[in-house]
Amino acid sequence: MIHARRAALIGLLTLTCWQCGGGAPSDPIVEPPDTTNGPVEPPDTTDGPVEPPDTTDGPTEPAPPEFTEHVIGPAFLGAISVSSADVDGDGDLDPLGAAFHSGQLAWWENRGAWSFTSHVITSSFPGARQVFAFDLDRDGDQDILGAAFYGNEVAWWENDGQAAFARHSIKGGFVGANTVHAGDLDGDGDVDVVAGSWKHEVNGADALSWFENDGSGTFTEHVLLGGISRISNVRVVDLDRDADNDVLVSLYGGATIRWLENRGSGSFRTHTVGSSFAGVHWAFPTDLDSDGDIDVLGASIDAQTVAWWENDGAQVFARHNVDTSFPGAGSVFAADLDLDGDVDILATAEGVSVVAWWQNDGSETFTRRVISAAEGQALDVHAADLDGDGDPDVLSAAFSGHRLAAWENRLR
Repeated sequence: MIHARRAALIGLLTLTCWQCGGGAPSDPIVEPPDTTNGPVEPPDTTDGPVEPPDTTDGPTEPAPPEFTEHVIGPAFLGAISVSSADVDGDGDLDPLGAAFHSGQLAWWENRGAWSFTSHVITSSFPGARQVFAFDLDRDGDQDILGAAFYGNEVAWWENDGQAAFARHSIKGGFVGANTVHAGDLDGDGDVDVVAGSWKHEVNGADALSWFENDGSGTFTEHVLLGGISRISNVRVVDLDRDADNDVLVSLYGGATIRWLENRGSGSFRTHTVGSSFAGVHWAFPTDLDSDGDIDVLGASIDAQTVAWWENDGAQVFARHNVDTSFPGAGSVFAADLDLDGDVDILATAEGVSVVAWWQNDGSETFTRRVISAAEGQALDVHAADLDGDGDPDVLSAAFSGHRLAAWENRLR
């Protein structure tokens, strides 16, 4: 569970500037060559043409993009989750957010030119923990899916096509509902839901369940894992590339990232991605090394580490640490922020209120670059092209800063 009551530590970013000046004296006047005795002979090139410069070290990495801040949701109490979707069907992406303290889910209508209008979906979802958008009723618009930690509920809001929402409970009494995601798990063409709990005071009392959608937004629960401790995050993804969706889950209580292989007919087999990752708070699937399979990013809030697990193509994973000095690493995301054709890493550091990204040089060597060091208890990060200019922008949620912010990528 997130250290929701832990005071934010505001990181101070010191910038060191230098400057140089001065100039060189003017070049002397060069006299033209003496041609009184005939034309000047051309230079001797019998040794052949001049060789071009050596570029065997490869191309130079592009300059990193700069980011401009835009505040999306001020006074959003306990901002804890951020995502995006075209909620109103107008062709651009709208930010979505969950506010833990105020029990709110909201979306911000993208009006263009970095102007947003706030719309509250609900203010009665106690301990709102996560929010995403999926078309759960297959009517062509984006519905809203959420988990409420104190409300002990997984619920969805049906979009009527005009961005007006009707609430439906998927599971009440789901104590400590902490994380939720969705995808078609039974291959019937509709979107099912996966959710996990975090009972902070009781070890071994948590469960990971999937909820089978009958196609009309009515759900039946099936338990995937029981008797486990503190599920921090879940994602639906086809991890083994066999054309069905699997489940990726972070187990804070077990210091483990696991994946559940979909065997068909509602049967799943559990595998380990990485163990001994104390305080694991997030796992995110992406092809980080561009070899065609799905690797896994992870963030450990206790070990202050961002790491990735390389998939060998047969779902055997090798761990690589990206950064081991990122206090309170709470969430990770992946996007090609510099548009150089490889995948970069985004993460938040709750302990020092930092949102940062790691530039991939194309061979999985990473350079940390800070976007902001003033996002009070930064807990979530997301990337999406909010201004439609072709490069990914960044969204962040600041828990004690009580706001959602957007960071405009200035590459384009």
